[in-house]
Amino acid sequence: MNRFDEVERVLEKMSARQGLFDEVTYGVLLRRYATTRKVKETIDIFCKTRKEFGLELDLAAFQKLLMWLCRNKLVGESGEVFDSLKEDFDESIKTMNIILDGWCILGDVHEAKRFWKKILASDCKPCDYTYCCYIKALTKKGKLGTAMKLFQSLWENGNKPDVAICNLVIDALCFKKRIPEALEVFSLMKERGCSPNVVTYNTFVKHMCKIHRMDKVEEILNEMASTGGDCSPNSITYGYMLSCSKKPEEVSRLIEENGKRQL
Repeated sequence: MNRFDEVERVLEKMSARQGLFDEVTYGVLLRRYATTRKVKETIDIFCKTRKEFGLELDLAAFQKLLMWLCRNKLVGESGEVFDSLKEDFDESIKTMNIILDGWCILGDVHEAKRFWKKILASDCKPCDYTYCCYIKALTKKGKLGTAMKLFQSLWENGNKPDVAICNLVIDALCFKKRIPEALEVFSLMKERGCSPNVVTYNTFVKHMCKIHRMDKVEEILNEMASTGGDCSPNSITYGYMLSCSKKPEEVSRLIEENGKRQL
């Protein structure tokens, strides 16, 4: 039950005493008002209520406002707030990432592309998270060609995509049965100093299991065991194997042999 009239009365009582309204209170109010899609009231919590209680209208509070609007699918409204108030704050890629991520989560690639161009036209330089959000959205919408061009431009411009970005691209290529290309990305990331992790290897395990190439799965397991550390097989690795195997005893054998290698 939403009893916002009572909230207003409580805030009035709180205003009579100092120190009762803090960042936690601010976050709770933003979340509740945004959840019920009360856009004006949510914005007022930032623009008016914070000021009334003596809290600074700082960048962190601004980002929190945009975040809660986006989390409740009010991305367009979040973008409007950003445009109207951005001059009051230093440009920040973290702030712009909030809105880009909002469009990407909604699956609106058209708006994501528009905002991506807005980022490129700004003084903010896209970070790994920016690329990761946009590439993920493109691959989910089947725009693998565009995602690959963006990914390749990272290498060509002298940047080094992080392992999360590489994993996204590898998974998308494998999903499209373009496994040789995925292996090329895998080789390239190792050559360029981007170390694979267990997610990288598990991606190959998942897709090899789907086409029942248990011989390739065994090769991957051997490499994971020899590499060790963050690349060691885990429950997800074995879960993929069990879910796709026609011969559970074969999976048991591979798990047992792999366990001996790690001793």
